[in-house]
Amino acid sequence: MTQSGQTEKLENMKTTIELPDQVFQQAREQAEQRGVDVNEFISAAVSKLIQSGTPTASLAVERRVEFPIIQGKPDAPTLTQEAVNRAEEQILKEEAEYYAKFMRR
Repeated sequence: MTQSGQTEKLENMKTTIELPDQVFQQAREQAEQRGVDVNEFISAAVSKLIQSGTPTASLAVERRVEFPIIQGKPDAPTLTQEAVNRAEEQILKEEAEYYAKFMRR
């Protein structure tokens, strides 16, 4: 709409874009639910995204994540693979001792 309240007719540019099949299928389904053409639906969705001012970095599909994802308390002990291995060995030892009782009978 223009400032005078009149609807503005926009020129359309034909272009080709690549979308994952699942994304296109979802867009087509939502367009059908709304009773609009899939091209209109995608155009409206892109327009809303542009107008929202959302930074493109937050839309990245393949974001790099730094580990650890959950930060522990500064004074918390560090969990190492060695500690996990020791705990696993201890559990297996205790299970073996428990079941060995039934074998001796």
